Amino acid sequence: MKKSVLATAVVMAMGVGAAQAATTHTYAGTMEFYDASGTLAFVDPAVVGAFDLPGGTGSFTSGNTFNGFHWTADVVQMYGYDTNVGGVQNFNFKTDSIQWFYTDGTNETCHEVTGSGTCAPNPGKTVLFTPGLSLYADYAFSLTNAGQFAAGTFFDWSTNQDIPVLSVQQITSVSPSGVMTTVSVDSDGDGILGTAMLTSPFPDQQPSFNGTLTPVPVPAAVWLFGSGLLGLVGVARRKKSVA
Repeated sequence: MKKSVLATAVVMAMGVGAAQAATTHTYAGTMEFYDASGTLAFVDPAVVGAFDLPGGTGSFTSGNTFNGFHWTADVVQMYGYDTNVGGVQNFNFKTDSIQWFYTDGTNETCHEVTGSGTCAPNPGKTVLFTPGLSLYADYAFSLTNAGQFAAGTFFDWSTNQDIPVLSVQQITSVSPSGVMTTVSVDSDGDGILGTAMLTSPFPDQQPSFNGTLTPVPVPAAVWLFGSGLLGLVGVARRKKSVA
């Protein structure tokens, strides 16, 4: 598919428009995990998730355990969909690990994207003090082809929370119904599909994702509601013209 045709198909599939609301897409695919030497160490054929596009937020999870544990991931930001082609981008992962120590001797820990304000102490307890720890990882990447996009994600695995992972994807095809096929791009030029992770517990190791994004149909009731509103507008206009 030519780049211009693919770009148009992507925009149409995503429903991008000035007043277009985000559309939920389900994800189904495979994760291939490569160790630091580039050896394929693990394959999970049953990764699933859901995303609101073009807004870019969403989450997905493993189908199989990885070294004894399932992992989950939250997508916190997306770039691209043919909007930033050719430009070098940066994704700065910043998370806060906030811990509250209470006067009753207990403590709690919460993780959030820096500045999101999603963490809060237990309202039924009195905070003695609150130490904080921030995690930073800065990935640089380029989107070079039409239909490429990058997803900044935080993975939780075992006792490790908010592992920063970048995934640059190429949309290779779009079906008439809007189903997009995506594959990982070797964004760091090391000859391995995917992007090497920058932090523990898997530095220099990288996941590669291949799958499909399928738009969730809008319920028929919504369309009926919309057509009903249009009908009412038409009736109102006719009454106005008669008056």
